[in-house]
Amino acid sequence: MRQQKKTTIAIITIVLVMSLMFCTTAQTADLVIASVEYVDAKIAEVKALIQSSGTSGGSTTSPVDNAKITELETALGNALKEIDALKSRMDFLDVTVRDMSDNYGMQVLHVYNGDVIYALGTSEILLRAGNAEVIGNANNEGLSDTTTGENLAPGASLSKDHFVIIPRGDGRGIKITSGECFIMYRGSFSYVPANGN
Repeated sequence: MRQQKKTTIAIITIVLVMSLMFCTTAQTADLVIASVEYVDAKIAEVKALIQSSGTSGGSTTSPVDNAKITELETALGNALKEIDALKSRMDFLDVTVRDMSDNYGMQVLHVYNGDVIYALGTSEILLRAGNAEVIGNANNEGLSDTTTGENLAPGASLSKDHFVIIPRGDGRGIKITSGECFIMYRGSFSYVPANGN
């Protein structure tokens, strides 16, 4: 009876570990949460516990060891805790990837004279129509025109169809200086309309 209990616990443990490996592969795509080597090591640990529990070649070589059963139960409990921890991490990574995907594409902004856009982090700007000038930070640092390789000082005008990078969200951004303006923007930003509303 105890031998059956021990075997049942071992099988459940192996099934849970294999389920963890399957869930990790199926739900995270390119994200690696648990490596194959990690899962193989866990399976090997369970096999070693089973083999050391007193079975050899289908015959029992020693009486059922309650300590081994307790050890298997502990291993099973630890495996369940690790599964819960990995599920939490998967949920966190899923939210993170979704946020990154939402911010990855460029969005078109239709803005007007006097409007200001401050970057909240590293951002990219492409001026499509209208005019805009650089807003620097407290250290008088500007933006980087990656099309020409120039540093754009505060007050400099943006050139149309040039990729401009805002290195950090430290007060840098752009101010619209024409009646209306269309820009393509990638990243998070703070928008301050000219009328302050």
